[in-house]
Amino acid sequence: MDKEQVKAWKAGLDAADAFTLDEKRRRTPAERFALLETMQRESAGIESLKSREDSVEFHLRWNELQERWLARKL
Repeated sequence: MDKEQVKAWKAGLDAADAFTLDEKRRRTPAERFALLETMQRESAGIESLKSREDSVEFHLRWNELQERWLARKL
């Protein structure tokens, strides 16, 4: 690509970014909240928001792993 192609591509990219930011700024808090609820509902469907089981065993394993890693790096 030559310099002019890069400049044209960058100008187009900047224009698209500016348009997207303007759209986002024009959203009302109610619209933002509705989008957030939709995203949360869709994410829960793929179980990405499922909380893990915290237990003492988990934390002990994690601490042991951290200690081994720190000892290895020193």
